[in-house]
Amino acid sequence: MISLWGKILLFGGLCATPALADHPLYSPTRFVFDEAAKPATLQLFNNGAEPLVWTARIKRWDLDNDGMSYYSETDDFSLDANEIRLLPHSGAALTIKPRHVKRTTTEKSYRLLLETTQIKENMVSVTYNHSLPIFVPSLKKRVSRSIVITSDGPGTLAIEVANDGSDHAYLEALTAVGIVGNRDAVFRAERSGWYVLPGQKSVYKLRLSASDCDNKPTLEVRATFRDGPDLVEESKSLLACDPTFSSTGFYDPESRIQPVQ
Repeated sequence: MISLWGKILLFGGLCATPALADHPLYSPTRFVFDEAAKPATLQLFNNGAEPLVWTARIKRWDLDNDGMSYYSETDDFSLDANEIRLLPHSGAALTIKPRHVKRTTTEKSYRLLLETTQIKENMVSVTYNHSLPIFVPSLKKRVSRSIVITSDGPGTLAIEVANDGSDHAYLEALTAVGIVGNRDAVFRAERSGWYVLPGQKSVYKLRLSASDCDNKPTLEVRATFRDGPDLVEESKSLLACDPTFSSTGFYDPESRIQPVQ
């Protein structure tokens, strides 16, 4: 294990700095590299009164349709330290060095996995785990995204967001509106999304209350992406209803899709 005590940067009044107010433990929150990219620097902080140890490693990153992350070993990047020890109210710079970075027709995705030793907060000891994305973009970005609405059982709709493009998409929000009659909205449901990597899809489930379902609304779904443009799809809801559903909203207790970096 390589340890980093050098390159320690002491910060006076660290908690009051604007950067630290936005990102109290690290900055920045994502990285993009190409063949010509120089090493990048991640600033790590310790705002507490006790010494803190960060551990760091980089893995290849993949997702399944439920948003579950999978990691594998890689030597495409190296770190100048795998263990960073911080004194109280101090910070340090961790350098990320590209080694075998080569752009292809499809973007490559990685994660910088960070973990702290236990931190005492309000008489409780906690450990922080963070995962920051690293991307190597494709040679030529191609955008191809789609929405498909299907039934997933009585009273439940499955909304599939697919990415057939060359680079990742970031779904900021998924909004579903039920429309009847003269374009009157009878319900509106919204939830945040996450990354959809190239060649993959994410599935979100919308459960309709018995009353909303009985209205047989036209469902209008809007997917809002970080880099645009929005996608809008309409579908006539003809699914069977479930009389036990009392509210309308996105519902998928088994989904691991999380609105993180």
